Amino acid sequence: MTSLHVTFRASNMLKTLAGFALSAFLFVSSALAGQQSQIDVYDVNVGHGLTFTGKSTDAPAPLALRGYDTVNYFTDGKPQLGTAQHAVLRNGAIYWFASEEHKRMFEADSSRYMPQYGGFCAFGVTQKTKFDGDPLLWNIHNGKLYLNVTPDLQAKWLGKGLLANALDENVAEANKIWPNIRDAKPQTLFKTWLANQ
Repeated sequence: MTSLHVTFRASNMLKTLAGFALSAFLFVSSALAGQQSQIDVYDVNVGHGLTFTGKSTDAPAPLALRGYDTVNYFTDGKPQLGTAQHAVLRNGAIYWFASEEHKRMFEADSSRYMPQYGGFCAFGVTQKTKFDGDPLLWNIHNGKLYLNVTPDLQAKWLGKGLLANALDENVAEANKIWPNIRDAKPQTLFKTWLANQ
């Protein structure tokens, strides 16, 4: 290999590295520009990694509700995956919607459609613990959306079982506890089980 080829390859490698550095700078700059809306505590249940809204003014952020459309629970009474095509950045997380109409409804009144307790398991909150809420284990009570992490905990949340509290009692208890654990780090079911052994 001649020295000309080596020089040419080194030059191309430097151009490639410079391109990566510029891309990283632009990515970080856009993230910092939207930093005021980023999650800096654990008050929203989000997926790992970052996603985008498609707006150049929005910083990349974690995905809420595993990409499920939070409006769909209220309009169609069932979970429905949204798409990145209909995305909104709210409270440091990105919400996906199944349609432009659902996106507009959320933008007009997001507090109406947001899952309670940041989307963490509602029954877990009554136990002073934050478990990952499952968008497929949900219920709406008095116009509010609640998620749970397992079918057994959802049954307890709903007041089913011999020693279970009524749903209204569970809601009152969770509402009282949530402000105190809102910023706490989420736990896994396994870690909690292990701590009780």
